[in-house]
Amino acid sequence: GQPTIVFNRVSKEKRPKYIIPFQFEKEQAIEAIREKLNKGFFVPKDIKNFEVERVRGIYVPFWKFDLYYHDKQYLRGTVGSGKHRKTRYFYREAEADFKGITADASRQLSDESSQRLEPFDLTRLRPFDVGYMTGFYADTYDVDRNETEKIALSRAMELYNTEVKKSVRASNISILSTAPETRVNNAEYIMLPVWFMTFRYLNEAYTILVNGQTGKIIGAVPYFKRKVFAFIMLIGTILTPV
Repeated sequence: GQPTIVFNRVSKEKRPKYIIPFQFEKEQAIEAIREKLNKGFFVPKDIKNFEVERVRGIYVPFWKFDLYYHDKQYLRGTVGSGKHRKTRYFYREAEADFKGITADASRQLSDESSQRLEPFDLTRLRPFDVGYMTGFYADTYDVDRNETEKIALSRAMELYNTEVKKSVRASNISILSTAPETRVNNAEYIMLPVWFMTFRYLNEAYTILVNGQTGKIIGAVPYFKRKVFAFIMLIGTILTPV
């Protein structure tokens, strides 16, 4: 029952290059979770009084990419207003270097959840040392570099397109054509700290995550449906005209 990691049996390919140690302690994570749950008026009491043993610190595998991105785009937008409203076309060409785009490498954690946990301060990355693992759990990656690289490129494209659209003085902007050229300049396997609290309620599984570096909390919790219904009925009664 004690978390123990044996890395001498793990191949070099599965050994991370860098790690961010936990900076947000377990007691802080528990307090943050309790505070979040206690703010939920419709959250059942047995959820609010969760068992501390359910909170576990886990090092989650990520790939970190440095990417080069170049694109030539034609865009369409609307300028003016009323009778002077016109459709205009625009051309943009630019290049960008993206540093430290991360993509989680565990199928147990959804991409949406991992992105909502961000940002992590990657300047705090340290060369991997087994000593950081003491007292924590860890998972090796089961999503390879090629698959996560596609996610990182997709995120780079989204960031690039957002900035390009900002440069166009128009409304209702749409990209008509695009021809991106990309290059991965660097890829590194890293581990990032996350506190997990998992529980079941009415036969459904729920997970609350806490960024082990910043304390940011994400996750959905169940609510007491009867209390919600009663509250809605009460509001409806108050607002009904006499």
